[in-house]
Amino acid sequence: MSTKIDIPGSKAVGGFFADFKTFLMRGSLVDLAVGIIVGGAFNVIVQSFVNDLISPVIGLIGQKNLENLFLIMKCSDKSLVCKTGSNDIYPTIAAAALDGAATWNYGRFLQNVIYFVIVAFVMFLVVKAYAKFLDLSKKEEVAAAAVTTKKCEACLEEIHLDAKKCKFCASSV
Repeated sequence: MSTKIDIPGSKAVGGFFADFKTFLMRGSLVDLAVGIIVGGAFNVIVQSFVNDLISPVIGLIGQKNLENLFLIMKCSDKSLVCKTGSNDIYPTIAAAALDGAATWNYGRFLQNVIYFVIVAFVMFLVVKAYAKFLDLSKKEEVAAAAVTTKKCEACLEEIHLDAKKCKFCASSV
């Protein structure tokens, strides 16, 4: 004789884990994970493009790397060299921070704006290409589903749309 102990809520927990397993096994979750990983790799490439290639070129104009364009908003009380509103005293943001100065880092902001514009443009191109692909796929489906046959009026058999004579009864169509 077997006795079964019924624990309240055990079926609900089992159902929860079964639903969770089903959720994990769906293909769209794997697609999402791949998209996130590829997006992360793309992020690194675009950041390097902006930081290592574009910013130095822009920095040539101002004789300073774009990342190190900043304005001193407030000097530390202990600083002997800092002047509020200046940006010529410290060569980098790190040097200003080390001296206790509060800085307005507009160069970093400009770098991030450039980064955003590049990512947005690439995403626009990807979405546009995907939409064009979907449009072509739909056109192919419509073309495949297009009427290619007609009925012969004499024998009512299906014949090719461009046929001049029925292959079943030899009547002119």
